Amino acid sequence: MNKREEAVLIQAEEVIRTLRGLVEVQKGRMDALEMENKELKDLLERMKSSGEDTEDGFGEEALNSRLGLYYRDLCQYNEKNLSLEDGERLYHTLKYVFDELHKWGMR
Repeated sequence: MNKREEAVLIQAEEVIRTLRGLVEVQKGRMDALEMENKELKDLLERMKSSGEDTEDGFGEEALNSRLGLYYRDLCQYNEKNLSLEDGERLYHTLKYVFDELHKWGMR
């Protein structure tokens, strides 16, 4: 075997080692994605069994129980005569409502 053939074999061995390393990395990524997918499926099943899911991702009853009181509070404001105290309370109410909606997946 001449030097050129030896050099080609050495390069081929390096390519094979590199490809094996890439396969291992991709296998690790795939395993991680499969685990994440399984966790998401389990979460979805738990949500379905607890009745918190709907087509749009919001459980109407769950949201109503958490936000209904705040909606009724908002309906009591007279938008033409808001005091500084009303404005502050309104701000905190809306902040809470949007935080809850964000927790439920609304963006």
